[in-house]
Amino acid sequence: MSLILDGTAGVTFPNATVQASAGSILQVQSTVLNSTFSQSLAAGFVVSSDVMSVSITPKFSTSKILVVCNFVMSLSENNRMFGLLYKNGSVLSGATGNASSSASRVTTMGVQDANLFGAVPLGFNYLDSPATTSATSYSLRLSHGSSSTNTVYVNQSTNDDGSVYRGRSISTITVMEIAQ
Repeated sequence: MSLILDGTAGVTFPNATVQASAGSILQVQSTVLNSTFSQSLAAGFVVSSDVMSVSITPKFSTSKILVVCNFVMSLSENNRMFGLLYKNGSVLSGATGNASSSASRVTTMGVQDANLFGAVPLGFNYLDSPATTSATSYSLRLSHGSSSTNTVYVNQSTNDDGSVYRGRSISTITVMEIAQ
């Protein structure tokens, strides 16, 4: 078998895979959450279960994975709200802030206004270097900055009573393999 170099298609290897030009998107995987999510979390920095997740198997160990996540969150008690990016079941430490003292290290955050029990749009982009060709899972988890038990909600406002005046939304997490 021979190695084929083509200026438009990239490089074809003996196993028939094609390494695309650097910066090319090799594949995209996405999950849409169109239902609601809620979970009661105790006081302190307690993290929810997975809200949504997506898995990707990189074609090349040199590839980067761009994670794009957009979600809508609310709390049962007005306070700070946190989103965290997890990879294969563990918080992705490179995707959290460099916290000082005892501040929570999170991927994204927002505040629910004290006079508005609405929902807050949150999101983040993160470029990961997984250095593997094994299946890799990325997920979103939530927390809050309250000193008492608080319920976190996704895709609905806190006072979602089913009336026509309330809204429900979707949330998404998308991963893209990018050739290097």
